[in-house]
Formats: sequence, C-alpha cells, structure tokens
Amino acid sequence: MDRLRGLRRKLQQRVAGSGPEGFLPGSSPADPPTGESFLPAPRPAPGRKEPAPAEVVPADRDSFLPPLPGRAGGHVESGFLPGGGARPDESVPLAVAVPGEEVETEWGTLWRIVRRGSEIRPDADRLAARLPSDLGAPLAIDLETCGLRGQPLFLVGLARPAGGDLELELLLARTRAEEAAVITAAAGRLAAAESLLSFNGLDFDLPFLRARAGYFRIPLSVPERHLDLLPVCRRVYGRRYGNCRLSTLEQAVCDVARTTADVPGSQIPELYDTFSKTADGRLLQSIVYHNAMDLLTIYDLLSRTG
Repeated sequence: MDRLRGLRRKLQQRVAGSGPEGFLPGSSPADPPTGESFLPAPRPAPGRKEPAPAEVVPADRDSFLPPLPGRAGGHVESGFLPGGGARPDESVPLAVAVPGEEVETEWGTLWRIVRRGSEIRPDADRLAARLPSDLGAPLAIDLETCGLRGQPLFLVGLARPAGGDLELELLLARTRAEEAAVITAAAGRLAAAESLLSFNGLDFDLPFLRARAGYFRIPLSVPERHLDLLPVCRRVYGRRYGNCRLSTLEQAVCDVARTTADVPGSQIPELYDTFSKTADGRLLQSIVYHNAMDLLTIYDLLSRTG
C-alpha cells in the first residue's frame, strides 16, 4: 500500500510539473489546449519571438524552376519552351509543355522528344562538321536519374550527326512505370550505333544503364568503340581550371552560358518527383533543356579536343 501511495505521489508531482527535468514536460492550467495529442504545443524559448510563417514562393520566382513562359522577363528561347503561358495555379499537359510523341514498345509506352541541335544552339552545325572521322557517326548518351545507383532512370538523352546538324532524341519516362520502355528503346539505338560518345559514361552512364536493364532483364549491347571525354579533359584541362565538371568546361572552354531555363543537375531528381505528383509538364522543361545542352556540350568538347 505504501508503494502505491509513493507511485501516486510521484505521478502527481510529474503532472504538476515538478518531475525530473527532461523527462515529461510540465503543464499548468494556464497552458492552452493541445488537441488530441498527448504532446504539448511547442512554445518559443524565453526571449525569442514566434517565427513568422514562411513565405510561399511562386514557382516562377526565386526558385530553381525556370520562369514560366509568357510571363514578363520569363520567356526563354531554348527550343523546348512553347509560346504562350498559363496561370501559375494551372497544370500544363506534358504534350503542350514539351512537344513530342508517344511511342509504343514491347514494354509499354514512352514519350519521345526529337529536336535539331540548331534549335538549342545555333552553332550545332559547326559541331557536327568538326567531328573526328575515325569515330564515324558517334552516338552521344547522357542519362537523367531519380538518384544515385539503385534508383530508376527516367530520361535517356541521345544525339547523333544527321544532315549537317546534330539530331537529339530524348526518351522520357512520364512515370516510373515507363522506365523499362525507355531502356528497351535506348538499347535498340545503342545496338545500331557505330561508336559511343559520353562524358563520364564509362563510370556512370553505362554501368547505371546496364544495372537497370539487368533489373528488367532487357538485353543490352553497346558499341566496342566508346570515347569517354572525361579522362581526356582531365589530361588537357584539369590543372588549368581546377575541376573537370561538364558545367565548368562548358563555360571555360566552350564559352557557352546557359539560359535561365537550366536547372542544376543535383535538383533534377526532386524536380522529376514533383512532376510525377502534379503532372505539370512545365516542370520537365528545364530537365529536357539541361539534358539537351549536356549532349551538345559533349560534341563541342570533342570538336575542341580532337
């Protein structure tokens, strides 16, 4: 009985706020109701004010998202952004934001985007004309993924010389369910290519693509001739510029500045994830532009390094 009285006394002390510090938070009759939760409402530390509510920043201002087309100062001629605009609260279909076509494969459908390089960079015809003859017509490849190894990919960007220009073909998975269709379509392009061109493709793009193809048991064969420009650029430019990121070389060596339509590569997985939840095609415009510019810069570096 004495033990029960002692336990009851300790419980009353804790409820009254006199329990050991750091165990159960104290409360008093003056405290506001905390709803159904047994946790007390958070209160600011002594001497500090309640933080103001965070400002909701529109997607077209002070954000990694590109400005919405058709708004003041926001129209970007990138070859992917259509004319006209929509209200920020409206969702723009992918077919309007990033024109292309639906392609059927044995693994289902995907969204195929085809552009000429000169639509994105006016000097694309010069890049096509300065390719080394021993590579034939190299197929450039660049992936966009949902994260590091083990995560799905959602975009395989391909580029090849065609008709005195560079032809870009971007194979897009509109949902993660279309990843296998993108991989099987890309596998067909790789099997037919004379040679392959990439930037860090030996360590990232091809191992990543092989792993995802293996996951779906999709056969994948690649050309024997594969020129990965990253080791070449490290030898030629590494000491001069401090690093050999593609963005660094694009500005320092190729003297190219991307438009505001671009998005940092580190933010692409989050941007695609947001698209998958909202189906707003404008969210993919910057990703498509980023991938297309990467492909063109690979050809530009090849033309300068030989």
